[in-house]
Amino acid sequence: MSASAHSPAPDTSDYLQQLQVLRAWVWLVQLLTLLLGRQWLSAAQFYALLGLLSVALLMLLLGHYRLQWFRRQSRAPDEREFLFQLLLDCFVLTGLLYVAGGATNPFVSYYLVPIALAAACLSRTYTALLTAFCLLASGLLMFYYWPLPVLSPMDMSHHAMHGSRSMSWHVAGMWLNVGISAALITYFVTSIAATVRRQREAINRLREQQLMDENILTVATLAASTAHEMGTPLSSLAVLLGDLQREHNKGAELQADLQLMASQVARCQQSLRQLADTARAHQQGGERSQPLAEWVQRLIGHWQVLRPEAQAKFVVQAGAPCTVAWPLVVEQAVINVLNNAADAGSHLWVRMQWDVQTLQINIEDDGPGIEQHVLRKHAQVKTSEKGMGLGLLLSHASLERAGGRLSLEPRAGGGTLTRIELPLHGAELA
Repeated sequence: MSASAHSPAPDTSDYLQQLQVLRAWVWLVQLLTLLLGRQWLSAAQFYALLGLLSVALLMLLLGHYRLQWFRRQSRAPDEREFLFQLLLDCFVLTGLLYVAGGATNPFVSYYLVPIALAAACLSRTYTALLTAFCLLASGLLMFYYWPLPVLSPMDMSHHAMHGSRSMSWHVAGMWLNVGISAALITYFVTSIAATVRRQREAINRLREQQLMDENILTVATLAASTAHEMGTPLSSLAVLLGDLQREHNKGAELQADLQLMASQVARCQQSLRQLADTARAHQQGGERSQPLAEWVQRLIGHWQVLRPEAQAKFVVQAGAPCTVAWPLVVEQAVINVLNNAADAGSHLWVRMQWDVQTLQINIEDDGPGIEQHVLRKHAQVKTSEKGMGLGLLLSHASLERAGGRLSLEPRAGGGTLTRIELPLHGAELA
C-alpha cells in the first residue's frame, strides 16, 4: 500500500500513483510469502489466501484504470478518493490476516502503513476515520481469526473458524503497540503535514507576489518612460493652443473648441505631474498625514473632475475620528476601480463607511457584470476602449501593498459589486 502556479505541489494524483506502486510491491511480497509458507497452511487456508490475493490484484488493476480515467478527464481525485482506496486496502489486509492467524500474525503491524499514508496525505478527520477502522479491525482479529499451527499450535484444538477467547499478554501487547503507534502517527504526522502544506502555500503566494511585482515594475518603467516622452509634446501643444486662442479671439465656436483642447492638454499635464509626484513621494519614503474625511472628500473631488460625465451617487459616513497616511497610489487605485465601474455601467452607487479598523468602499454599477473567470482571478488587466488604464491588476496590487483587499461579486439585479477594504489599524486618532 502505500504527495500552484509554480513548481507544482504534489496532488492526490501523485499520491494515488505512489499508492499503486506500493500496492504492487506489497501484494507481490504477500504472494511470495504465501508460496513459501504453503507447507504450514491447510488447503482451505491456502486457497482462501490465494483468492484474497486475486482480489488484491483486481484492485490494483482497477486502481490503475481509475487513475488513468482521472487523467483523461483532466480531473484531480479528491481526498475522499484516496481515503476510499486506503480503506479497500485495509479491508483486504483484514481478510488476509483473518485467514492467516489474526492478531498473532506479525503482519498485523502493517496497519500502521495506511495510517501513516493517511496522516501524510489527508486531513486530520479522514486520518482519524481510517485509524479508527484499523484499530477496530486489529482488535477484532484478536478474537476472531483462522488459527495457523505455526503461530499458535494450541489454538488448533478450538473451533476451525475462531481463535482462542482468552487474550494472551503477547497479543494484547502487540495490539496496544499498534494503537499507541497509530495515535502518535495520527497526531504528529498530520501536524507536520499540515505545517508543510502551509509553508508550501506561503511559498506559492510569495512566488505569485514576486511575479506580480515584476510585472508591475515593467509597467511602471514603461509608464515613466512614456510620461517623460509625452512631457515635451504636451508643453508644445499648450503653447500652440495659447497662440491660436490669441490669434482667433473673435470666433466664438472656434474659441470653444480651442478652450476644450487646452483643458484636455492641461488635464494630461496634470496627470503627468501627479505621476511624477507619486514617484517622488515613494522615493522619499513618506506620505502626508491627513484626516480620513479629508482624504475621502479629496478622492471624490478628484474623480469627479476626471469623470464629470459619470452619473454617480456617493453616500459617505459622517464623522471620521482618525488620520491616515496612505500613499498616493492607494488613491489612484480607488480611482481606477471607479473608472472601471463607470466604463461598465451608466450609473454608479458608491457607499463609504468605516469602523475603528477598516474603511470599506462599496461600488455598484448597472453594467453587464463580470465573467466568472474574472471573478475568480480579478487581478487581470482590463482593456478599455476609452483609455489605456491597466485596470484591476495595478489596483489590486496597490491595495494589497497597503494591507487592503479588492473583491468582486455579482450585484443583485445585474452589474457588479466591487468591495474595497483598507485597514485603519495603523491610523492615528484625530
